[in-house]
Amino acid sequence: KPYYRLSKTMGSILSQCMNIPVQEIHVTYAGDITNLETTVITRSLLAGFLSPRIDSSVNEVNSPTIAKERGISYGEKYTENTQGYSNLIEVSVIGERTHFTMQATYVKEFGPRIVNLNGFNIDFYPHGHLLYIQHIDKPGVIGQVGQILGNHQTNIAEMQVGRKEAGGEAIMMLSFDAPVSEEAFQALAEIKDITSIKRID
Repeated sequence: KPYYRLSKTMGSILSQCMNIPVQEIHVTYAGDITNLETTVITRSLLAGFLSPRIDSSVNEVNSPTIAKERGISYGEKYTENTQGYSNLIEVSVIGERTHFTMQATYVKEFGPRIVNLNGFNIDFYPHGHLLYIQHIDKPGVIGQVGQILGNHQTNIAEMQVGRKEAGGEAIMMLSFDAPVSEEAFQALAEIKDITSIKRID
């Protein structure tokens, strides 16, 4: 059950982070999870991915058929490289000119955690209303985000940041108990060093 829910959440977040047409979805399992029937987990991930894209109901039963109808191929494989986790799910989504990756694990004491987002190491509990922000790693960017949200009486439930190198590309993943207002969203989008901002529900 935990893996089923986690994979569905991963699919939904991936679909909204990469909200363009995709051709391929590759799922790799490592660790304890490989002892389970992963076909159902992969189908659950597909359902999560397709749900934000179509109006009709998607579940683990019909998701492979709907994926095929939309020209999306998918596959799964196992690896022994757990990267230090007891279990690991890695997903790669491939579009025409770009791709997006995510890694997640389930920790018995802490629940589901996203541990890598498109090459950025983070440790994030995926819940609530999310904002995915890509930005340049410069002083003051995080402060500006906090100030704008504060000015709009928007309370941050959780924030995680990730970067590859100082002064380079960086990301923020923020969660909220309530949706962020359009006014606050637009104000965040106008911050000079923010290159992309996306809502994820």
